[in-house]
Amino acid sequence: MDIQLVSSRSTAFEPCSYIRWSAPVDPFVKVNVDASFNNNTKSAYMGVVIRNIEGFILGACSTISYQIPSPFAAKARAIIQGLRLALDLGFIRIEVEGDSRSVITKLISESPDLYEIGALISEANGISRSCRECRF
Repeated sequence: MDIQLVSSRSTAFEPCSYIRWSAPVDPFVKVNVDASFNNNTKSAYMGVVIRNIEGFILGACSTISYQIPSPFAAKARAIIQGLRLALDLGFIRIEVEGDSRSVITKLISESPDLYEIGALISEANGISRSCRECRF
């Protein structure tokens, strides 16, 4: 019964657009981060990939975090994870890239963030000061 149900489903695919990775400027490494958020379990699944100017992977990791209040907090946590990994691997010129414009904007902003992710933004900025240069 289950096999028939699965085989009767449509296998049509929607066309997708491709976004190409852009290399960092030498001597920077690029730290790409992403996170997904599960509202039912309040958990976040995060991934980090660090590449050099040629696109070679220099480091990567993934993790699950619990008691995450929102998707924005998940994205901020992923940035913190990426910064820590880059510093642990000895990189001091870091370009961080993620898909949450609002979190990146808060990281760049000079004004304190009083939103729910304010403490995470402060933590990420503190970690980024350990770098010689860090760009968001």
